[in-house]
Amino acid sequence: MLNPNLIKGPWTDIEDRLLLHLVNIHGAQKWTFIANHLPGRIGKQCRERWHNHLDPMIKRQAIWTDSEEWILYLLNRDSANKWADIAKFLEGRTDNTIKNHWNSSMKKRINEITNEFYRLFKNKVENMGLDFVGCEPIETNDNNVPLHKSKVPKGYTLEYIRIMKNFEQVMLNLKTIEMKQQNKEYYQKKFLDLIENSDNDVFCKAAANLMLKSDRAEAIYLKEFEAKYQSKVAFNYANLSLDEHNLCEMIDDVKNNREMMQAVAKTPADAKIVTCDSTVTKMRGQETDKENIQVNKQSKKI
Repeated sequence: MLNPNLIKGPWTDIEDRLLLHLVNIHGAQKWTFIANHLPGRIGKQCRERWHNHLDPMIKRQAIWTDSEEWILYLLNRDSANKWADIAKFLEGRTDNTIKNHWNSSMKKRINEITNEFYRLFKNKVENMGLDFVGCEPIETNDNNVPLHKSKVPKGYTLEYIRIMKNFEQVMLNLKTIEMKQQNKEYYQKKFLDLIENSDNDVFCKAAANLMLKSDRAEAIYLKEFEAKYQSKVAFNYANLSLDEHNLCEMIDDVKNNREMMQAVAKTPADAKIVTCDSTVTKMRGQETDKENIQVNKQSKKI
């Protein structure tokens, strides 16, 4: 049976800040317990909201770099549409973000990157004294043996396929090095921006603390900041009662916000009924006036 109080709509800013605060206290776990502090939300919603949107290690709104798009292209040659597998190579990008990018903005660049890959691989093959016969994607096993021999284009020998796969791997390694350098700059700047605003916004402080505590691979870029900033952003359990008080106030805000939204949602329908009733009354009044006028005219004629 569905919970009548379950909220399926978009998350409000108050809910997001409350969820961030709760994760900072309890960690990214115990989602059912955390959901008990968010009226109308369940553990699954909280977990997905955190991992896909609120985790400060997620590059949700960061512009895609050329290196990232090359990595996505190269991986999609082998692992077509296996977004979860591809996400393991793209730091800070979720599988859903990757899928959306591939099916939208990336569509405009696929031909451009494909042509560049074609040119680079053609030069590679010809420099080796071999005939270039193409570079169509071929799915292979760990030994570079085609999984579907019937789909291998004509002229693609096992040696040719091995050379192409090695070239893909070299390109992937180069682009990954570029991406990691860019990500180091990105995460360090994001962390320092949060630190700068942490004195005026407790949630910036919480986000910075979560970045330092993160178990994601990208957290390695912040290791050099731990000694200097750990004490500044660390959660103070001595102030737990104060934080609980703040939590109660925020939970009340969420409840009040929800009640207000429900009231607003009902208002148009109620207003519509009132308007409809007044319109009918008005129309009836007009009809009565017309009837009276006709009666008066007939009386005069008589």
